[in-house]
Amino acid sequence: RAVDIQLRIELTHPGPERTRETRPLWREVRVSSAMSLRAFQDRVLNPAIGWCRNYHFYPFTDATDGSLFGPVDSMAVDSMHLMWMGYWHLDDREFYLSDFFVQKGDRMVYEYDLGDHWTHLISLERVFSAEESDGAVRVLGGEISCPPEDSNGLGEKGPAAFYAALQEGKFEKDDRDTLKAVCEAASALNYKDPFGKKGEGGGEGSD
Repeated sequence: RAVDIQLRIELTHPGPERTRETRPLWREVRVSSAMSLRAFQDRVLNPAIGWCRNYHFYPFTDATDGSLFGPVDSMAVDSMHLMWMGYWHLDDREFYLSDFFVQKGDRMVYEYDLGDHWTHLISLERVFSAEESDGAVRVLGGEISCPPEDSNGLGEKGPAAFYAALQEGKFEKDDRDTLKAVCEAASALNYKDPFGKKGEGGGEGSD
């Protein structure tokens, strides 16, 4: 019988040193171990972080042996990078969370967008008993908004630079490059009203 598991997802690249953030972007979710990797990525992982659905290619990496799992039928534009990676991916529809997360501390790596290489570490925090499990998806907690899509944060400066620019809300007259980069990042597909004009902050991810 499938049981519920609690997973912690943390953005590890770009990490706190590169982004100048003292706190990492992270989420904790509770899901059924019977969920396939494909369903987990599409229905839980990306929405919880704040990434768009069905937009970029992604591989999961088994931390024990380096095996790769992904959407072998993907038509995402960044799939073109696969020929340079030289890796073969197994169909993520045919593998389940229970194949990888059995005991506390088990890990997988999730890379999103083969162009920007957003890398996340997924760790098993808790296994619930069959009596405690109901199969419902829950987001239990998290910090830091999701970076803008297709921006690597703010040019090559990382997401913290983007957040700092939004909070500051003003730019020097000669800082046209930063202003342009902020405007481009703020128009990302996973952001709505980033400047708070409608009384809402940040992107789709939790803050």
